[in-house]
Amino acid sequence: MNCSPIMSSDDKKETETSNECDEGFLPDANPTLESPRFSIAMKMNRHDKDKDTLLPPSPPKFVSMNQLAEAAKAFYNMSLAHEITVDSEFRLEKYEPQEKSLEYCIKETMHRAFWDILRSSLDCDPPDYEPALRLLEEVKQVCDLFGYLLSSIITIQYVFQHQ
Repeated sequence: MNCSPIMSSDDKKETETSNECDEGFLPDANPTLESPRFSIAMKMNRHDKDKDTLLPPSPPKFVSMNQLAEAAKAFYNMSLAHEITVDSEFRLEKYEPQEKSLEYCIKETMHRAFWDILRSSLDCDPPDYEPALRLLEEVKQVCDLFGYLLSSIITIQYVFQHQ
């Protein structure tokens, strides 16, 4: 019994054609720029690269309102810093609320209340020094900060003058 398949002439042509196509996927012994297999590979690589650039690297990211507000604040701060550095006539002026305004009345009332409470704690018998000590500690911290700031300013001035 013969185990080989019987092939018609059409089957032989199809087999030969498929063998030629299969050769296109086999490694070429010496590929050149003119070889059809090399040009097909180049076209496929170019197509893959184009596909990668057309698709986004990741799905779109949703931004919360807080993140959007933070980004807007950061943008505003950067634009303000830019404006300050560019404008040579930029000056900061101390803000004082107008007399008889609500803001002025609240500010004066709070100042009076603070000092009245401090005075009453010191006028007690025996005196309570805790609020006064807290106030002195805060004043000391502010003075230390100003000292650091002043030393930084002096250092920066020295660097600019000697360059």
